[in-house]
Amino acid sequence: MSARVVESPATFHDFMADAGPGVLRMKVLFWIGLVFAILGIAALFVPVPQTQTEGLKVGGVSLGVQTQTKQKVSPIVAAVLIFAGAGMMISGRRGK
Repeated sequence: MSARVVESPATFHDFMADAGPGVLRMKVLFWIGLVFAILGIAALFVPVPQTQTEGLKVGGVSLGVQTQTKQKVSPIVAAVLIFAGAGMMISGRRGK
């Protein structure tokens, strides 16, 4: 019985050259999915600020009112982001 020795690649570049372009694509897909999932979770809790300015200008005189509101993103949009991110993460992990 003989033991087989596997040498590890010396650098990241050597690893990626041996792994092929598919592995890098799958890792990128996983990380993009993670970003989508985090954005979806944040959308459930963090309100988005909106500023509206309305005014009236007559001659050299102007009068303006600025209002600020905070609205949360629709839960449906947040759910789509979370599920899309989870799907990309699963696809990225299966591509090992």
